[in-house]
Amino acid sequence: MGKFKQRIRRSPSIQTKLIGALFVIALLPALVINWYYYERTNVSLEQKIRSYNEELLKQLSDKVEFVSEQVKTTETQLIAYSVTSRAFMDYADKTGAEKLDTLKKTEELLANFKRSYPYITEIYMVGSDGTLYSTDPYLNRDELKAMSWVEEALRTPTGKAEGELLLSHTPTYTLLQEREVLSFVRPVGAYGTRRDLALIQIDVDAAKFGSLLQLMPTDQAESVFLMDKQGRIIQERTSAELSNTAAADIRKRVAGNTGIATTTMKSDGQTLMLSVRPLEGRGWVMAVASPLSRYSLDFRHLRNILLIVAGLALIVAVLFAILLSHGILRQFHTLIRSMRKAGEGQLNVKVPVSNSPDIGMVAVTFNTMVEKIDQLLKDSVKKEEEKTAAELKALQAQIQPHFIYNTLNSIKWMAISEGANKIADAVVALVKVLRFTYRTNEIFIPIKDEMEFIRDYVQVQRMRFGEKIEVEYEWDERMDRYYTLKFIIQPIVENAMIHGLANNSYNGLIIVRGVLDEANRQIRFEVEDNGVGFAPKPTDQMSGVGMSNVNDRIRMHFGEQYGLTVEKPLRLRTRIVVAIPILTEGKVV
Repeated sequence: MGKFKQRIRRSPSIQTKLIGALFVIALLPALVINWYYYERTNVSLEQKIRSYNEELLKQLSDKVEFVSEQVKTTETQLIAYSVTSRAFMDYADKTGAEKLDTLKKTEELLANFKRSYPYITEIYMVGSDGTLYSTDPYLNRDELKAMSWVEEALRTPTGKAEGELLLSHTPTYTLLQEREVLSFVRPVGAYGTRRDLALIQIDVDAAKFGSLLQLMPTDQAESVFLMDKQGRIIQERTSAELSNTAAADIRKRVAGNTGIATTTMKSDGQTLMLSVRPLEGRGWVMAVASPLSRYSLDFRHLRNILLIVAGLALIVAVLFAILLSHGILRQFHTLIRSMRKAGEGQLNVKVPVSNSPDIGMVAVTFNTMVEKIDQLLKDSVKKEEEKTAAELKALQAQIQPHFIYNTLNSIKWMAISEGANKIADAVVALVKVLRFTYRTNEIFIPIKDEMEFIRDYVQVQRMRFGEKIEVEYEWDERMDRYYTLKFIIQPIVENAMIHGLANNSYNGLIIVRGVLDEANRQIRFEVEDNGVGFAPKPTDQMSGVGMSNVNDRIRMHFGEQYGLTVEKPLRLRTRIVVAIPILTEGKVV
């Protein structure tokens, strides 16, 4: 029996198990994490560079597209002007005064475009009949007409709509040959023929345009390429790390690319991350190339440091596990007793914070939890009190408009009993106006409700103006199923009554018109009067608090393309036009 007892092995103590558990818990995750981290390093590096390249490419392409769009906008408007103004048609048949007037108007237009877009240095318009307009005071007219692209465009009757880009060159056709330019050349075809009517040439500062590809000082390792659809280099910035052979290979891969793509390529012993993105409008392609070697060295260095720190942290964790396990059990009992007291409702209990980091953290967490529970209970009581007070205030707020409605209703019946039907109708309209005004929780309302409010408002104003002002409504009933911003028509009608017609010696007329413009996906409200009026102004200079407020609210909700405009269709008429998108329950159709 004694020998049997001697063979019974004692179970490890809780302290030994705790030390072993802490060691395993600390060791295994560290090994797994480091192994996983090591395996995922290259993948993570590639993903980071890919994301960085694509974001950098997007920012640079957005800048280039912005300038290209400015040039395209200028081209489009000048083409329209060339056709509609007949600046290049029947020029020889015009009188001297007509020629001078055409020259003045055209060159003023070109100068406005030049001032509006800082990247544009000069603009030239050359007609097939020899007519020439420009913004360049130092232009050698004969030299420009002798340029090969000008002669070819005006000699060949192609009638083509596409233009071409002349790569960076020094403009020899101007006396001030100070800077290189990129020339955007666009022919203007005569309507109904295959003959070119004129040639538009827009020169862009090549240095400024190239600065769009300028990277931050920390991005010197990246190279940027901008090419046209013929595979020609428009602008490029290559880093010192990129070899000539690698740069040539990149140009070959980028030329003719029509889709967004990010790939890894090797050239001349270099591994590169190449991101390509076509630009809209002109068929250009932009690319950003980043060497992986630069980032790999930094990333590996960081990985090695983290591995060393993880190893040291593991050793320190094991040592602390051995030292701290001695006092854990004793301190746990103290913690359990405090938890029982808190469970009985004694929320003022505090656990002594031990010097042990682990148990001390548990004690601090427990104390914080008890304090938060106590505070939550106090906050709950306070919120209930505030809720009760708020409900009382809400009831009091409801009494005021209710009292006003009842009072006005009494006045209405008194007016009816006295035979003053007009006063009774005005009181009813005023009640409707007040009820509409108290609908403060609505931003968008049906158009038919807004119009009903306008009619009630006009009826109230008739008490003041009588028959002096007439209001007519021209309304597309299809608009009734759509929505609008609240209070955007009434300030315009009020402005027409008070400021436009109130002081007139003759009878005033206001026309409230609703137009459903399905082609442009918008709704227009027009308020037209025959009052004193005022000169048309841009919407950013609009006077009047009410009208300015309406304009600001519309633009805040829908954008700068909507808002108020002032028109003068006739000498004694003023028309305010309010444009909003077509809405269904607050959503743009």
